[in-house]
Amino acid sequence: MPWRPESLMSQRLEFVEAVLHRAPGQSIRDICRRVGISERVGHKWLARFGAGGPAALADRSHAARRGAGAPGALGGLSTLAVWWIRLGIRPERIERGAPQQNGAHERMHRTLKAETTRPPSATVGAQHQRFERWRRTFNERRPHEALANTPPSDHYTRSARPLPPRLPLLEYPADVELRRVTSSGTINWRTTRFFLSTTLAGEYVSLRETADAEWTIAFGPLTLGVYSASALAFHEALAWTPGTA
Repeated sequence: MPWRPESLMSQRLEFVEAVLHRAPGQSIRDICRRVGISERVGHKWLARFGAGGPAALADRSHAARRGAGAPGALGGLSTLAVWWIRLGIRPERIERGAPQQNGAHERMHRTLKAETTRPPSATVGAQHQRFERWRRTFNERRPHEALANTPPSDHYTRSARPLPPRLPLLEYPADVELRRVTSSGTINWRTTRFFLSTTLAGEYVSLRETADAEWTIAFGPLTLGVYSASALAFHEALAWTPGTA
């Protein structure tokens, strides 16, 4: 029978306590069924508890969720970033709240909008033609001060590495254990299951024991964090393997 606590917060705390002190052989799925929640919700609460303790179980405002970016995106990883990593490319991000680090890109977008969308064209086809004309002018004819007053096309060379018809498999050392991320963003590990990221659904991650009951989890060259089996908690700790893309 589902619990009926006075508040959602107390229900979540009781659920976490029940998981941390569950009897041998009792699964998280069993506890989820007993309290009347889905397994996915249960793992979400456990992930939040592991990242920020009891305070992280409180309801989050809609504004906070919007400001946090792609819910479930570990380390800000997007589907495109995962695709890049599979291709051996290392995505780089500016710091949060520091748009000045991307000033040139922001300036280019402002120019694009001013010269192609004000006023907008009457049809989609006509708007597309304006974008194409602007792109050719920007890349092939317009001088750029940062390029000694030459256009970008004078400095462009085609990559010697072709785009493969299929994404290559990530290579992992022989001494790690591999797990495939489920469609709900979780991985099965020993006797439990915990949440990583829906962005990594279908991908393989590696687990390497680094301390007693602690495992470092990585997606290819990107370390995602550490899972503590004793605390049933995953702590995000992003780091790139030296010498990789």
